[in-house]
Amino acid sequence: MLRQLLNVAKAVHDMHKASSDLRRARQIGDLVKHQLCQVAAALWSVSASVAAVDNEGTEAVRTSAACQALGRSVGSVLPPKYEQARTRSGTSRQDIER
Repeated sequence: MLRQLLNVAKAVHDMHKASSDLRRARQIGDLVKHQLCQVAAALWSVSASVAAVDNEGTEAVRTSAACQALGRSVGSVLPPKYEQARTRSGTSRQDIER
């Protein structure tokens, strides 16, 4: 019976600790949401002034998004025509000792 009483006391202690942890997590969540709202409001005001100036960047993003939606890449990292490196006259790869 004493063992069961100790188990109940431990369960009550764990319950209060979990409740405290939940309260703290909610406080942190509310604080983060409040700060994110402030940052979002600041970004909207900045983006409104930048949007009028940055038409070239907007067009690049729009083109990239359109190509991604179609499944095509915008460009290749390789040159259009691959040329093998030329060797000097008189030397070949077989002459090189490794």
